[in-house]
Amino acid sequence: MKWENRGSELEIIGAKMKQKKTIIFYGVDEQTIEIFRKVEFLRCNVIFCDGNLAGQSIGSSIIYTLDEILPKLLQKESFLVITTDDREEQILLKKKLILKELKENEDFFEAGVFERVYLPLWAYYSYGKCYVNFINHIPNYTCTLKCKNCSASIPYLKQKNPDVEQMKREIDLFFSKVDFCYTYDCTGGETFIVSDKLVEVLSYLLQFYGDRIGKIAITTNATVIPTDNMLRFLAEHKDMLDISISEYQTVSGWKEKCDAFIDTLNAWKIPAYLVKASSWIDFGFRETTLRKDNQEMEAYFDECGNFCRAYINGKLYYCGHGHWANSAFYSKEGLDDDEAINFRDENLTKSMILEYNLGYVQNGFLRICRHCKGWGTRNKCHIPVAEQIEDNRVKVREV
Repeated sequence: MKWENRGSELEIIGAKMKQKKTIIFYGVDEQTIEIFRKVEFLRCNVIFCDGNLAGQSIGSSIIYTLDEILPKLLQKESFLVITTDDREEQILLKKKLILKELKENEDFFEAGVFERVYLPLWAYYSYGKCYVNFINHIPNYTCTLKCKNCSASIPYLKQKNPDVEQMKREIDLFFSKVDFCYTYDCTGGETFIVSDKLVEVLSYLLQFYGDRIGKIAITTNATVIPTDNMLRFLAEHKDMLDISISEYQTVSGWKEKCDAFIDTLNAWKIPAYLVKASSWIDFGFRETTLRKDNQEMEAYFDECGNFCRAYINGKLYYCGHGHWANSAFYSKEGLDDDEAINFRDENLTKSMILEYNLGYVQNGFLRICRHCKGWGTRNKCHIPVAEQIEDNRVKVREV
């Protein structure tokens, strides 16, 4: 969306959200707990509703039936988030709420839509808080592999790694304007190449801002065993960590290294999970221009929904994948710094950060959109996993 009224794009919908002070969860399961963790920092009123569990408790809260909470919902001072994964139950519930003259995306929401769009709106307009769901703060631009179609364009970048003090300053700058970030992602490159540096950075993050993040995410290719210092940190803070291992079975020698990596984590009782993929998608960044018309690019951008915000040198880039590709392949066309928001800008407000995160950008699209085939399921260009540029041997590149 084209950013024309900075700081005021969402005033109308914000005024409606401002009236709501209580959140009601319909359905009590793992998704409910995760969303609850995302709103907990607001210290808001929370009600749990589940007909199958009515009368029981979750923590210190009683679980109610729908009929018991409907009068409160009809007062228009609360809203309901549907977290049950039973599709038939969702349809019947929506029908019942609509017959009570309640409106979807105003009085009740599907969980995914609420998390992506309305939670940040509610946090700002009802509580004056700036909520960011995800950022990637990259600590390392080197990797043990040279994946031809790396989503971060790592093999093609000539980027200098930030030092510890720089990353600490950037963390301070970020939280000078953001009240809560649910997922603080510190994925490289191969993150564990810089294990000891990362311990210092993450220790600082948790010491000063641990109550303002939901979790720290790290994705690894499992080819580098973390140092004992790093392993000790991961074990001590495992409740705050989300460690995922990308599967690269097609790379010769990877399985043996991954097995050793998992054995090491198990020995330290550090949880992690394996992310399997039968194929990757090809963003098409290295290809010739796919589209030139500005209106076409605006429509394409609005439909994309990429969630990966990259935080680099005090600037937030809407599409991390696009920023890295632009730096690697299209810098002669002009760097994309003007498409980012600068946290050093004294005029940058919380409402501007909110709008940017929800897809308001300077031109209504990013320049890299000309070269991109899209994010997620809309991209049908599937390619082999982790195809290497030179060979299939696992070799640690010089750092």
